[in-house]
Amino acid sequence: EIPLYTLLLGALFLCGAAAARPFLYVLGRRIFKDRVRALDQRRVRRQSYEVGLLLAALAALAGLRAFTWVSVLLLSLAFAIAELLFLAHFQAEPNV
Repeated sequence: EIPLYTLLLGALFLCGAAAARPFLYVLGRRIFKDRVRALDQRRVRRQSYEVGLLLAALAALAGLRAFTWVSVLLLSLAFAIAELLFLAHFQAEPNV
């Protein structure tokens, strides 16, 4: 039973990250005015992995029967704060 849940969570992580990546790229191009930050592929990859991890964590909570709106909001808030700290700390490097 555990390997099946592990495969499911891994698949949700990868599919969620792959599905979110183009949307995050377009959203980043529209939001960031600075060309270097708008075209930063590492930021897009990191954010897409965060979306995939959020989906996998929500599925794990649902599997543990602990899926409530409060847990969804707290988990989303934790990921949003982590991303804001990443954006504030790291400097984007120009793509060559």
